[in-house]
Amino acid sequence: MMFKLSETEKINLEEQLIEYVNKYLTEYKFEQQYELSSHNTKYKSYENIRIFGKPKAISFSNSKPDALLDIQLNEFAGQKNQSLSPHLSHILQLATYLYLFQINTGFICWWDVSYINEIISENPLQLISSTPKITYYDLKPKCKGFKSREIKVTILKEWKSKRSPITIWKIQINDMSNLENIFQEISNWWKDKLRISPKKREEF
Repeated sequence: MMFKLSETEKINLEEQLIEYVNKYLTEYKFEQQYELSSHNTKYKSYENIRIFGKPKAISFSNSKPDALLDIQLNEFAGQKNQSLSPHLSHILQLATYLYLFQINTGFICWWDVSYINEIISENPLQLISSTPKITYYDLKPKCKGFKSREIKVTILKEWKSKRSPITIWKIQINDMSNLENIFQEISNWWKDKLRISPKKREEF
């Protein structure tokens, strides 16, 4: 069963989760990001592509971003037991944000929306692990022309809610230059796929 949320519901849930993270993880003070601005949105252009990123929440120190928070809402019931590590797609999204903002600390907050009627703030958060754990994610592209690559990630800390399925990971991407290579490879791949439309002839 899928819990289909409206954009307004998603924004409200994200707001609650950001407040929840700030309540228990006092090392950073995350601010929810709404409108696009130069402070919360970053771009990087390659020859054939442009990478764009706006995290759900950003922590600022002396007006500069020092940590990013990405929120992942699981809208499928029956998947309450989250795996021990973040999903590859979530890692890639956070890694892209960290790469664009040129910082190395990020958080992923995962929550199951089938618990939507619970009051998030009343669920105590517990530190599960403070021992850094290195995890490897294998990228095995389905398109021809891409190399198989490996992303090395250090999960610095992990927290879980005592009563509902909320998991928070503090994450560090070990090799940002590897992401640079991936984006460059995507740009090169697109080079042969782009077509320039011929100029229209004005005929009357």
